[in-house]
Amino acid sequence: MRTLFLNHKGGTGKSTSCVCVAMAMAKVGRQVALMDLDPQQSATEWLERCDSGVEAYNPAKEYDVVVVDTPPRPVDEVVRQVTLADRILLVSSPSPAELTVTRNVVATVLDEEAIQQRARVLFNRVRPRTMLGRELGDIAGMIGLPMLQCFLSLRECYAHVPLKGWDALNADAEREVLNLALEVATLDAAPIPAGA
Repeated sequence: MRTLFLNHKGGTGKSTSCVCVAMAMAKVGRQVALMDLDPQQSATEWLERCDSGVEAYNPAKEYDVVVVDTPPRPVDEVVRQVTLADRILLVSSPSPAELTVTRNVVATVLDEEAIQQRARVLFNRVRPRTMLGRELGDIAGMIGLPMLQCFLSLRECYAHVPLKGWDALNADAEREVLNLALEVATLDAAPIPAGA
């Protein structure tokens, strides 16, 4: 299963979400690789710093799961990875400030029906008891994609994941990340073939 984390707006939490899902899937015994296409290489730095059970993607190997972190602007390799992905997670906060850019990704990169069928909105930095937190379904409708039922709440511990990995998460965050990873992995996929 190849899962792509995408948005053209920087600062949406793509790298943190990608790393969290990768760690959770490794925690439950999957062979997980990380492909970092973002020039900032934040996810790669995390991988080198933390013992997570996740390895850097090697095209000569097969994996149960490949998670792909993408740059905040479209490049040809991102477009290619979109076509290869089993799951595409459009990472966004519920903030109206991100709505225009996020909808633009759907209109430009995720513009084909076959691609949209594999795409979901992953809401990040959600405050569940606020008005925006209660309107996630409506916001996903404005974006133009269905949303994942699981989301990542606004928690300070997620800011420490790049430094401490899984150890940064408190019990509530661990449950949240494991539930998110379970939802993402709901449909089984064949191992990623070597060379893809």
